[in-house]
Amino acid sequence: MKIAILNSGGNSTTSNIVLGELVKYFVKEKIDVYGVSFGFNGLIKNDFKKLLLKDIKGIENYYTIFLKTSRSTEFATAEGLKKAVSNLQKRKIDLVVVIGGNGSIIGASRLKKYEINVMFVPSTIDNDLGYTDFSLGFDTAVSNAVDAIKKIRGGLESDNRGALIETMGRDCGDLTTMVAGRTSANYFVAKDEDIKDIMLKAKLIVDSGVESPLIIVKEHLYDVEQLADALTNYTKKPFKSTVLGYIQRGGIPTDFDINLAQLFVERLIKLIEAKKFNRAVGVDDGKILDVALEKASKVKKSE
Repeated sequence: MKIAILNSGGNSTTSNIVLGELVKYFVKEKIDVYGVSFGFNGLIKNDFKKLLLKDIKGIENYYTIFLKTSRSTEFATAEGLKKAVSNLQKRKIDLVVVIGGNGSIIGASRLKKYEINVMFVPSTIDNDLGYTDFSLGFDTAVSNAVDAIKKIRGGLESDNRGALIETMGRDCGDLTTMVAGRTSANYFVAKDEDIKDIMLKAKLIVDSGVESPLIIVKEHLYDVEQLADALTNYTKKPFKSTVLGYIQRGGIPTDFDINLAQLFVERLIKLIEAKKFNRAVGVDDGKILDVALEKASKVKKSE
């Protein structure tokens, strides 16, 4: 049996835990396992490397994704997909394990249509996959954001300034909402709101006596620098904006993410041993589950 593992889409270092645990298992079972560099682009470019135990030593402490990752526009084309499938067939790969987010599960589903066996592991800080409560990397991103905001807020409290912080999340507000709760933010915006409403609420917060208000907003909604200026002018309280950006993606995974990754791998291994392929692992109400890949790819995240 030959297995290929790839990481696609936005980077989350928790995927290294999945890779490390899978390589340990496959090597022990004398199953050939290959790492594919740069996700679906690696399939197209035939960028495979056979992995041994020595290759993944210390992987849990990496600050970057071992396999590298990318978003592939070529794979979205019929020609690119056929190249990827052809390379998998020539190498006689029996199963592809895809680690990634929303776009990655769609890519995995496209492989399945060519009768390539696929397994999917959710790993995205955006937490925007509808079939699972949590994706790997989400808790780590929340922890990174909370740590950064505490430091930013501490500095601004020294001169009674307000903080306007932009988090990641793409089209999903989970990261913003969770970070706001853990930092006791005075207000947060996880989906589009009228700027006038935000200014009014900010003024109410300032008028209530809050000396250093903390407002958190999701990315892709506003120009936070302009919004901070608008808040300053309207409330007469100086606001400073910060875009947290990629600081949320990096670092060693939290214990929660590490434990969740290990539980996902345990379920994955049971499925592989039973030759039950084309499944996506996840968690629902604290219980590990697996869902048919096609079904999982179609479940939308509820607001």
